[in-house]
Amino acid sequence: MRYFIISLIIFLFTDTAVAKTPGPTKNLSDSSVIPASVHYSKPGFFTRLLYGTNYRAEWSQPVRLPVFQLSRSGMTIDRAGGSRQTNSLYLRDSMQVEWVLRSVDKAVERGIPGLLQATPFLPYKKQQITAAHPYAAVLVASLAQSAGITAASPVYYYVAADEALGIHNEVFAGKMCMLEKRNPTKNGSATEATDSVLHKINVGQGYPILQHSVLRVRLLDMLLGDWDRHAGNFAWSTLDSGGQRFYYVIPRDRDFALYSTGGLLPALAKISFEPYLIGFRKKTKNLKKLNKKAWDFDKFFLKDLTRADWENTTKHFVAQMNDGVIDAAVKSLPPEIQKLSGTLLSATLKERRDTMFENVMRYYHFISGK
Repeated sequence: MRYFIISLIIFLFTDTAVAKTPGPTKNLSDSSVIPASVHYSKPGFFTRLLYGTNYRAEWSQPVRLPVFQLSRSGMTIDRAGGSRQTNSLYLRDSMQVEWVLRSVDKAVERGIPGLLQATPFLPYKKQQITAAHPYAAVLVASLAQSAGITAASPVYYYVAADEALGIHNEVFAGKMCMLEKRNPTKNGSATEATDSVLHKINVGQGYPILQHSVLRVRLLDMLLGDWDRHAGNFAWSTLDSGGQRFYYVIPRDRDFALYSTGGLLPALAKISFEPYLIGFRKKTKNLKKLNKKAWDFDKFFLKDLTRADWENTTKHFVAQMNDGVIDAAVKSLPPEIQKLSGTLLSATLKERRDTMFENVMRYYHFISGK
């Protein structure tokens, strides 16, 4: 019923805002100028009214990127993959280290049930992509490094057409993609999914969890306004300390970091069935709603931390996210994007940092039941 209502509203009021023809791409020998997507520029009045302006300018702005040419990279294709929205190509380098090349623009059709494919719900989901910042991943990687969090450090590329890509040219050639290590662990070891770790713990074959490190990761999620932090968005690896082996967490998938949306339809969704769409606002209010998808995850993987643990870890994290660290993270964005939203992102991150402690402790009381 909720999909029907949204689809009806879209059908009655939305206008066409999807570009039909890509703009030119300027090749500059070892670099290329390209937008993240050509699908979201020049929205009409009703498109802005229903979906919001969001990060349309950032998606549409051409940026200069280095060129990735597979035949010159020293990598070979292992397999193709992808999530419900992202195309992925798994590669191996000469040392057999696994890398993944991911599309920046999304293919939302794969995540929509067949019966809804021919309805206005499809353009609704497509337009909501504009609420996600296309270059958030590099900013997040910079902040994670400053917080001592093990995570991928993606690099954005323009992917050149190449015989080595073979059948994958159609999906990746001429597109903007991110390249990152598949398993960015501390010691190059493999990772495990959350379900695997939970199973091993439940049958007595797992290891203790470094819960302080989990909390640091979750604090970064809250600073970023990232609402899509379910168990599938975390991987795990192990390390040895003091003769004991421990699990530590590795955050993945930053599609919804810095998420910010306007428009009538997202407001309706937030009120009715998607309360976690709080958005990347200047204060960290409503962390309980923002973290709704992570409630079960947090209740299990943070269960042994005391109030004092939360207080001390949060204070330390806030201190780590000083003005210099935030400004440096914003400067990791492409210069063209810094001009569009760098000042606002920096100011918002600083205000969110300054309001974190009390709001995080309120969330602690909810999660712990104390």
